[in-house]
Amino acid sequence: MKTKRIGLHKIALAALFTVGSVLIGFPWRESEGQLPWVAFISLIGGLLTVLLLYPAARWIWRSPLGNSRWRMLWVGALSLLLGGCAFWCAWTGCRDYVAFSRRLILPEGSRFLQALLFLSCAVAVARLTDRGMDAFALTAFGVAVISVTVLFLAGLSDFQWDFFPKELPEFSPAAEACAKTLGRELLLPLAVLTVYFALTSPRGGSVAIAVGTGVGCLLLFVCVTQAILTFGASYAGQLPYPYAYSTRIPSVGRYFFRLEGFSYLVNYAACLIRCGVSLAVIRRLFARFFPRRAGVVPWIAGAALLIFFVIQ
Repeated sequence: MKTKRIGLHKIALAALFTVGSVLIGFPWRESEGQLPWVAFISLIGGLLTVLLLYPAARWIWRSPLGNSRWRMLWVGALSLLLGGCAFWCAWTGCRDYVAFSRRLILPEGSRFLQALLFLSCAVAVARLTDRGMDAFALTAFGVAVISVTVLFLAGLSDFQWDFFPKELPEFSPAAEACAKTLGRELLLPLAVLTVYFALTSPRGGSVAIAVGTGVGCLLLFVCVTQAILTFGASYAGQLPYPYAYSTRIPSVGRYFFRLEGFSYLVNYAACLIRCGVSLAVIRRLFARFFPRRAGVVPWIAGAALLIFFVIQ
């Protein structure tokens, strides 16, 4: 029996979802020079999360519900729990990007209008078919990789290589605290990602989600490295958005065209994918029990997120 091949589109989706709003929040700033440990914990923790949870997620949400009320009850309870986690992921992704946009891109713009525009795009992404989501993720991932590569190469002349740690530091309480933050910002969203893959991917999806998570962690590491080599870990940790600030320094042409706009594309693509996939998870979990009414779920969830912005 042939297994459907999973290509770059699923890897791209997992990679961008892994980056999400972590690139904006930078939990590593709490590590106090423990970047190697934080990078190692992020990679190993992310891979273990998806590899351990994916088979369980497939068994729970791909198996027929049948006529067993007991099975419907506990699967329904787990669906509510994961739906809540997905809603939280969508909320944090949208919240972080809107805060980032108001500070660096459109400081004079309306917070409500920016949230409305972002959530409208996220709902549109959540309503895409599997093929549409894959195509969008692959395109956005290509843009993100090109942007990160161009920004890193453009900043080479400004790097201070002495800023990067030359040996592995001792594991400290600061690294432990940073690891806890990463668990909330990275590992919990990856649990939501495993549910999305379980609901949409054929057998063998564990390879794509593991590779995508690793690629996403590598992309994060390149961005964090650029910020550290530009400012140093201690000073970068004091900046609100270290990566975006580090991309302000390289310029091109006689009029000094700054390249920081490319970093905005990376943040937008990653946050939009995480928010859109999270809303898609809510829709698909709802469809397991009420398939005819699942189409309106992303709109309802998006409206609820917008209300959160109003009352916050």
